[in-house]
Amino acid sequence: MLKGMLIQFVKFCLVGSTGALINLGLLYLLTEFCHMWYILSAAVGFTVAVLNNFVWNRSWTFKNKSPRIPRQLLLFFIINVISLCINLSVLYMLTEYAGMWYMKAQIVAILVAVSNNFLGNRRFTFSLLVLNF
Repeated sequence: MLKGMLIQFVKFCLVGSTGALINLGLLYLLTEFCHMWYILSAAVGFTVAVLNNFVWNRSWTFKNKSPRIPRQLLLFFIINVISLCINLSVLYMLTEYAGMWYMKAQIVAILVAVSNNFLGNRRFTFSLLVLNF
């Protein structure tokens, strides 16, 4: 069981890496070229990355075939919003109080939020026990 969870975590992190690239790319583009506030840019980037990550985690990481896609997407989104709150809090504190460049701070914030994201989605979004209710 631990080996299976480790494999899922590695896959989750690979998928998350693509989401992080999407997130960071949009953060940079929206902040630098559209002159959006970096917190708003981060939220937009995060939302687009969540949709990407849901598709890949559902089909590849957890190999979930449940027909309850809307319910899964809702759970996935809720867990990711919790992770977003963690992410944005860390991003804000590191940028505003530690004087870190927002791009570096965002990388740290992503790393802080990843464990909450994995465990929450493994336990709730893609768990067959939860989806049967």
